[in-house]
Amino acid sequence: MDGQDTQDAFDLMIRDEETVGELRLVTALLVVALSAPDRLDQDVIDAALGIERAPRKLAAPRSAGSGPSDA
Repeated sequence: MDGQDTQDAFDLMIRDEETVGELRLVTALLVVALSAPDRLDQDVIDAALGIERAPRKLAAPRSAGSGPSDA
């Protein structure tokens, strides 16, 4: 491989917007992972990827008459 072939290999144009978006997500995650002193928590990973979690809903309490009967 000569110098021109090597330069052409690194001169890539990505035209697919979905692929560009995925590369941005992976890059953001790598930056966060490389700067972390330890293992990443799921919340940190989600934040780096721009994922917003919906608040968890608490289960409704059971009323006295709605469960299986003991009889």
